[in-house]
Amino acid sequence: RVELLSRILSRGFEGADSSPNMVLLARINMALHGDPKARVFRVSNSLTSDIFIPETFDLIVTNPPFKKGGVNAKDQGEIMEKYQSDIQDSELHMTGAGLALGAKPDSKGRWKPVNSVDPAVLFIDRCLQLLKPGGRLLIVVPDGILCNSGDRHVREYIMGRKDENTGSFIGGKAVVKAVISLPPVTFQLSGAGAKTSFMYLQKKRPGDEQGPVFMAVADEVGFDVKQNKEILTGRNDLVRILEAYRSGPPEETES
Repeated sequence: RVELLSRILSRGFEGADSSPNMVLLARINMALHGDPKARVFRVSNSLTSDIFIPETFDLIVTNPPFKKGGVNAKDQGEIMEKYQSDIQDSELHMTGAGLALGAKPDSKGRWKPVNSVDPAVLFIDRCLQLLKPGGRLLIVVPDGILCNSGDRHVREYIMGRKDENTGSFIGGKAVVKAVISLPPVTFQLSGAGAKTSFMYLQKKRPGDEQGPVFMAVADEVGFDVKQNKEILTGRNDLVRILEAYRSGPPEETES
């Protein structure tokens, strides 16, 4: 068991961040848990770094930066072009290791490059690229991606387009398992004012189909922020939500 744990620690975890302080803290944390040589790297940009190989990860957990129009073609054209690699002759090719969300479909369904995009959208695309088929993603996203009409193509890219006659979803790169709404206080100390949720999904394998999505709202996450300080409250809805997810949907009973 000790040998297996050592092997998991040394080979099973990888991390990346542009902040040297975050990398240092992560390495210290891993060392305290028994891995003094953690594979945690500082990268200039996780969207473009070639340190990770597509379709090799079983699980990705991330809270990416987001800002509406944060990546633009004028200043970061190389990134935008990279995220159009799965677009050929205005057609979307849903390859496992391809990238496409540097573009969006026009009114006729032809995929065209966009001038700017929220980096959170590109991080969704990047994580789907890195996951193995069947791999899972937990990602924090701004709520706009989940509900704004202008981001509909992102939702359809993830889970496919709904057939109004059958109710089934056609296409898409992933099966959405759960969406949990978070209160505004969650990332207040980091300066993020946007309303966020975290999304749990699984990259599709042949035969996988979108089923019901577990949805919940967390009003309390264990702390509050007052005068720019974190105050522990002892009330955390995420614990209850996790228990509800694990227990599954309630069994139907005959009346």
